[in-house]
Amino acid sequence: MRRCADDGVTAADQHCQETFAWGLRNPFRIAMDPNASGTRFFINDVGQGEREEVNEGAAGADYGWNCREGTRVNDTRGTCDPTPPNMVDPVFEYNHGNNGPGSPFNNCYSITAGAFVPNGIWPQEYDGAYLVADYGCGVVAALVRDGNSYTAQEFMAGLGSNSVVYMAFGPFGDTQALYYSTFESDDIRRLSYNGTPNAAPTASISATPTFGEAPLTVNFDGRGSSDPEEAALSYEWDFGDGATSSAAAPEHTYTAPGTYTTTLIVRDERSIASDPVTVRIDVGNTPPEPQIAAPDDGAPLWLASASHYAAAQAMRKRARSLASACSGKCASITTSTSTPTGAPRVAALHGSHLAPKICRRSTRATSRFAGPQRMRSVVRHDNPRTAPADRHADVRNRADGAGDHRRRWNQRQHHHRASGGALMAGLSAPTRCTGRPDTRRRADAVLPLEP
Repeated sequence: MRRCADDGVTAADQHCQETFAWGLRNPFRIAMDPNASGTRFFINDVGQGEREEVNEGAAGADYGWNCREGTRVNDTRGTCDPTPPNMVDPVFEYNHGNNGPGSPFNNCYSITAGAFVPNGIWPQEYDGAYLVADYGCGVVAALVRDGNSYTAQEFMAGLGSNSVVYMAFGPFGDTQALYYSTFESDDIRRLSYNGTPNAAPTASISATPTFGEAPLTVNFDGRGSSDPEEAALSYEWDFGDGATSSAAAPEHTYTAPGTYTTTLIVRDERSIASDPVTVRIDVGNTPPEPQIAAPDDGAPLWLASASHYAAAQAMRKRARSLASACSGKCASITTSTSTPTGAPRVAALHGSHLAPKICRRSTRATSRFAGPQRMRSVVRHDNPRTAPADRHADVRNRADGAGDHRRRWNQRQHHHRASGGALMAGLSAPTRCTGRPDTRRRADAVLPLEP
């Protein structure tokens, strides 16, 4: 092969530096395989007077021309005497003229277009098939793998001479269709499948543990992956450190500290791939352990609010809000205290990488009337919402100079009214730490936010 100038003349410094393959007479069309994991392509090589052939592209291959045409010896003179060794045979070839009963290539003589069928868009028998057209007889055949060779099955016929010269698959709605052009009629035509195409599977990944000191052994599991057609799945793992696996639930050990992204792709029996899913693994990096240093266990925490206030309901609501905002996201919880009228503040700090434990206090509600002067009595109670509807209790309290204050208790709500003062409700109980807060129990609450 040589590169030529505009005048068609080559020079010594214009010679091609590399030759990928040789021994091809007229490689009219090249088609790439979209189903291959690497680079794979076929070459449709037009013969001279005896054979048409399909070759699989390979670096450094010698396909034999002009010593032979297909596998048929063409010349035994000069450099073809003897025939050079290691010539690469075509994956499929057919004679000009008659090829026998069952062959779609009878009285055909000029191979042209070619295209691989993408897996999953047509019925399963076409997965991996290679479509090849003959310009002379107006036939398109599907080459289907049969062991180590290919057999030809008629796909379209009666297209007339001087017909198909190019084929390719392209977009059509949410799938693909075959597009081909014809020389004689100057048409571009589309061939689509009107059935239900094969759907891609869905990958699911889990890992235990996801962090720890090196060396870290992690158990991965992709068995939660699924396929709409319930086909058997194959697994492709990439652990992010150069290692891979094809097991459904592999075990892998990371020896060096760092952050790794493990990726899983699953394929069904037709090699249709799922979208990739990932999980992050931190080696040599663990989350912090939160602790509540203050206030002391059993000490009351005060919340300041308006005079009309459903104390127990509000405390549980705030506890649930903080638990929801904090669960799985907080790297630490810190508290700062102030005077009772200012209320304690709880700051939920977002961590940079790992979900922590959350500390909580298991509490019960305490309410206190705070008038303009010092309080003289304290009422402690359990959940007021469980009190019977026909039960009423009046508690009369005396505050110096503040007058009488009443508390009415029924099944639906519990309000405190204080003349010229504010209600202060507190949380008080031992501290305990768990992996996540439990907001289902009446008396369990993480530290509440101020109003």
